[in-house]
Amino acid sequence: MKILVTGATSRQANPDASNVGKKEVAFAWLLAEALRQAGHEVEHRNPSVVETYEEFDHVFIGLAPLHGLGSNRMYGVLAATLRKWGSGQLSFFVDDPDVGKVTGGLRTMATEPHRVVKPFFAYKLEYEVASQPAVAAWLQEGVKILHEQQWPRLIVPAHQWFTGLDVIQKKVPQAAHSITTLDLSAFLPTIDLEGLDGYPDGYDQPHRRWICEAAPDNKWLRQQQPIIDVFRIGKDGEKKHPDRRLLAMYKTSWGVLQPPVEPIGWWNSRIGYARQALVPYVTRWQDVKALGDAYTVLPHTIAEMDVDGRQVLITDQAEAYDHAIPSKELASSYLAEILTPMHAVEEATA
Repeated sequence: MKILVTGATSRQANPDASNVGKKEVAFAWLLAEALRQAGHEVEHRNPSVVETYEEFDHVFIGLAPLHGLGSNRMYGVLAATLRKWGSGQLSFFVDDPDVGKVTGGLRTMATEPHRVVKPFFAYKLEYEVASQPAVAAWLQEGVKILHEQQWPRLIVPAHQWFTGLDVIQKKVPQAAHSITTLDLSAFLPTIDLEGLDGYPDGYDQPHRRWICEAAPDNKWLRQQQPIIDVFRIGKDGEKKHPDRRLLAMYKTSWGVLQPPVEPIGWWNSRIGYARQALVPYVTRWQDVKALGDAYTVLPHTIAEMDVDGRQVLITDQAEAYDHAIPSKELASSYLAEILTPMHAVEEATA
């Protein structure tokens, strides 16, 4: 099959934006990679207002708040939606847990159609084409469809222990009947650290310092601070690093702290990279209790372990993780079901 993976944001539509050597791997990149490994011809790129999309057997469109600054591919997304709507060859996906912003943006723009091509959006790709009266009216219909009609399918990146389906259904009622969770952890790149130098100070040797991506006022992180030393990345901490350097930091640290993400089980690469680095991974224990006891050990307990005890914990976590994530073959079978045209499914089940 010939497949297009695209979306409203750079992370969704631009594979270079999630190049694991330069950036943080994105769900869209994993999706495209999984489809290629399943034998499909895949294009991962920007959408366009002027395309017909007839050459594609399936189109995956990443959604984000269309009126947001990051959604500079909004017009191409609306056009692709209109071209493929009702074909049985269209799936949407999201990559931000706060999916309510997507429907909130659609509601705002559907209520005030003129906002679709307001001058402020001149920075969005293909604004000049989109602002032509006939094209603008057509794209406004795309907003109306996404706001009012049931979506054919919404793919939510989620680990196998995801518990937030009801939350997503409430926030995205247009897709409540067609949400598919997908765990592509098996396709997370194995990163080669050979030749990487320039570790931050204090990371040239294993160090009893934890790595955490969080602001200093993060409630969960503050609860850990009295008992452990934390090296923060991103937000108000150290500059955010691409995955390759982040993994190098993991390997020379005491472990990884992951602030809780709502809903529970939303997919993230950090637990997989902790597995690659063979260091302990700690988050709010309620979020990972489905993985077993190895993932519910508290940071202060790990800090008190001797070398052998810590190694046992690392091994137990690795085995639990490997057992929990779907294999490439299983994930590919899930994708095969998604790629079955909706009308064919209806005929088969009639």
